[in-house]
Amino acid sequence: MKLPRVSGILLHPTSLPGPHGSGDLGAAACHFVDWLVSAGQKLWQILPLGGIGPGNSPYMSSSAFAGNLLLIDLVELHQRGWLDAADLVPDAAFSDGRLDFGAVVPWRMARLEKAARQFALSASAREQADLAAFAASQSDWLADYTLFMTLADANDWREWCDWPPPLAQRDPEALQAAREEHAPRVAFWTFCQWCFFRQWQKLKTYANERGIRIVGDAPIFIAYQSAEAWARQALFELDGQGRALVVAGVPPDYFSPSGQRWGNPLYRWRAHANEGYAWWVQRVRRTFDLVDIVRIDHFRGFADYWEIPASEPTAIQGRWLDGHGAAKHKRSRGDSMATIYRKTERGQVEIDTRVNRLAPRLRTALILVDGVRSDADLHKFIFAQPEETLQTLLEQGYIYVVSGAASRPAAAGAGPVAVDMVVPIISKRGFENRRRLAVRHLIDNMGPAGET
Repeated sequence: MKLPRVSGILLHPTSLPGPHGSGDLGAAACHFVDWLVSAGQKLWQILPLGGIGPGNSPYMSSSAFAGNLLLIDLVELHQRGWLDAADLVPDAAFSDGRLDFGAVVPWRMARLEKAARQFALSASAREQADLAAFAASQSDWLADYTLFMTLADANDWREWCDWPPPLAQRDPEALQAAREEHAPRVAFWTFCQWCFFRQWQKLKTYANERGIRIVGDAPIFIAYQSAEAWARQALFELDGQGRALVVAGVPPDYFSPSGQRWGNPLYRWRAHANEGYAWWVQRVRRTFDLVDIVRIDHFRGFADYWEIPASEPTAIQGRWLDGHGAAKHKRSRGDSMATIYRKTERGQVEIDTRVNRLAPRLRTALILVDGVRSDADLHKFIFAQPEETLQTLLEQGYIYVVSGAASRPAAAGAGPVAVDMVVPIISKRGFENRRRLAVRHLIDNMGPAGET
């Protein structure tokens, strides 16, 4: 699939204006779509739609599939009779210019809880059937999510490995007993997701009918304190008690002398391969139910990733490991993933996945070196370096290589690096524009996807 030349705006829905402490999926979201149309835009990039986690970050969500409850339009719940007009009066602590999570989260959650109780008392047969149909259609993730959120609440949000062992290790009898004991709370989380998905699909339809496509965001790694890490423990690098052995991040680079220790559990790729990457296929399919185009954040993690021992406080002590990108892409393409993924690497390059797909037949390098001011200087610099220096530059993120037989042509035995274009990076300020020019050159000279 080749994307036409279009433009759009990046805006997370919580940044929209609104009276209830944060933007949501209500009238302001439709108004923003209208503004995009009037401005001649074609894309709305929304960033992750999942719930927030540590640091109020949607990149550390409690689920890879669930929606963010803060985005539920409370006005619509009032229109359905589940909230009173008094429930919509804003809290005095709310600000028009800043989202105060400490004030907004409990205020909104209290109203969602009231709406869920009122729904249970007064929902029509049609509304009940609609919720039941939603739960059935999302059963591959919703049951685990609702129980996880319920148990997390009941255990004061301690990490799930510290829950009572039968629950942490998912003993079937213990899980069933918990579902029965906490049935009203499980129903609450189900109701909230139904509300989110109903409202989001209505907004997406509104946008699509007006020629606006939604660019979604799927972080490659998920949070440890999430329903999926708890429900599918065998797919992650965990010990026998469910604690992370290694975590994700990036090594020290031009921007951060200690690197970035994100703390997400890393995938046990062999386990994913053994099940035909079914979890990833499920995740991508579900993402495409919500959006038109998908951006996978830190896409390079499919090719290789920085592994940090969980005991390390920073990202300094880690190592690069090869990912399973090629196998995963082959499986996903077989399941009709017709899109272009884009990978953004801080301090490296942004490329179209055609580069990844063509990698077995390419010997191309983008060389980015700070302080070199001409192509001639850069050629001289590169080819004057010993192999060990090139390898070090590569590992530090100054050189990004897409190659044939070896993923790192600078490695021993890989042979010379064929450089189609070299790009000197003079300063941080000039980095982005020069990087885009280099990528555009590479893509334009590769031909259509699947051709060399």
